[in-house]
Amino acid sequence: MKKDTKTTAKEVITKAETAVKATAAKAETAAKATAAKAETAAKATAAKAETAAKKAETAAKKAAAKKPAAKKPAAKKAPAVNAVLQFAGKEISVAEMAEKAKSAWTGSEIKEMNLYIKPEDNRVYVVVNGDEAGSIEL
Repeated sequence: MKKDTKTTAKEVITKAETAVKATAAKAETAAKATAAKAETAAKATAAKAETAAKKAETAAKKAAAKKPAAKKPAAKKAPAVNAVLQFAGKEISVAEMAEKAKSAWTGSEIKEMNLYIKPEDNRVYVVVNGDEAGSIEL
């Protein structure tokens, strides 16, 4: 009987070793499969990211290639006008009359000023803000 016990123990050990090796092989195969799946998923994600980056780059190039909006022509500035009154040997510009009227004005703040030039009276009549009036000498 001793022989059977020894044989049986060896058989049990061999079977256990075989089972361990098979389990290890299955685990290794499963690990490789999992790693392969993870690698495939990573490659797919990288490919998607690369595609998205290319699309963004293409969109940026298209945006840069668009023609800039046409500029509207600048509004034409009115030409400078210098008016001078000549009468009875005197000469005075409208700008000088306006400065005299502003410096002589002591009323409210000037928002609008109208000058009425009357050479025969030798006066410039001033209307400020549409209702206040005064005059200055030419």
